[in-house]
Amino acid sequence: MEIIYLVLHGIALFAIFWLFIQLRQSNESEKQSEQRVQEIEDLFNSYLLEIKDENKKLIEQLSKVERTNQYSSTTNNDQEQSSYNISVENHGKSFDYTTAPEDEYDAFDLEHVISEQEDQLELSTKKQMAHEQRSSQPSMQNQVLDLIKKGYSIETTAKKLNMGYTEVELIVKFNHKMTI
Repeated sequence: MEIIYLVLHGIALFAIFWLFIQLRQSNESEKQSEQRVQEIEDLFNSYLLEIKDENKKLIEQLSKVERTNQYSSTTNNDQEQSSYNISVENHGKSFDYTTAPEDEYDAFDLEHVISEQEDQLELSTKKQMAHEQRSSQPSMQNQVLDLIKKGYSIETTAKKLNMGYTEVELIVKFNHKMTI
């Protein structure tokens, strides 16, 4: 009878030890999944920060272009004014007439027309960029993965493909996680 108790105690100890190992493994896998979630959140946060920086740069560039356009429009107005200096010869006598441009449009109408054209251009540019992004997104991802497989670093890959470092890093990490 003692042998049976001894065997039952051994089996019970083995079952307790096995359950302890299973509990430890589940806790470790839970910690790993929490760590992965934290890594993904960090990646998204850094990606968002990079996008914000790129947006600030874009706004700065657009404001520079706008200032340049304003400068060139004032220069064009000066040139238009000077182009309306008319020299007329009448019976051997020379007269200079300086006339203002015809006032078909006032300044508000011209600004309105220009702003509408800029809005249309911006809208068509956005549509074109969205279309290109949709059509080239899978191929960009494949290009990134191909360059990484060839041994290029993330930074070199980003420079070659004219992409952000974080964007390339996200593509690599997501594809690495999918293959695991």
